[in-house]
Amino acid sequence: MGKLQRISMPIKNLDLFEILREQGLTIPNLKILVPDVNPADVAVFQPTAEISATDKYISAAESSVFRNKANSFIDYLIEQQPNLAVTPEYCMPWSSIERILENGDTPNTGCLWLLGCESCSPEYLDNLIGSHPNVAWHSDHQHLNHSMGEFVDPIVLCFMVHEADEPKLAVCLQYKCAKMGGDYENRIESDNLIIGRQRYFLRSDQDSITLFRGYK
Repeated sequence: MGKLQRISMPIKNLDLFEILREQGLTIPNLKILVPDVNPADVAVFQPTAEISATDKYISAAESSVFRNKANSFIDYLIEQQPNLAVTPEYCMPWSSIERILENGDTPNTGCLWLLGCESCSPEYLDNLIGSHPNVAWHSDHQHLNHSMGEFVDPIVLCFMVHEADEPKLAVCLQYKCAKMGGDYENRIESDNLIIGRQRYFLRSDQDSITLFRGYK
């Protein structure tokens, strides 16, 4: 029998920049939030791949082939530095995220990457965050109800901030806040996803565009 989840908890909509400012960080204006007449420079990664799904994870099935595609997209972002980069959920391999962190391949100041990642366990995130203390992290995965399932479905938001006038990569994780449906034999997400309780919006100031990635 699958896990039955019927309890509905309120989801908070939070100002991500305000949270980071309270941590002593300065947020440069993101280009995608500037309300001007210039065309937006956006890069979108929408690959074709088979999905591998078990009660422990959801990711692309052809891991080596897909990883090469994902890394090529990251290489493109580093070279072209679009205002905004977007990938769909369960897409970006964590090996590609680790490559970004280890190589220091960051977006330029003012650019924003929204990377929908393959699923992972909260324990994996503990190890990842602990391995990169020089990153300005924001994640509430430790406060999620881990008894609800086996994995989380995160979006990784990457952009540059300043701490004491020094540039620093900010990596913020937002977790999917609602489960997909499915019939009795196809309830992998509905039975195993640990859902998030916070959704973030991005707004530089009262005059800027507000970017809201609802994620269910």
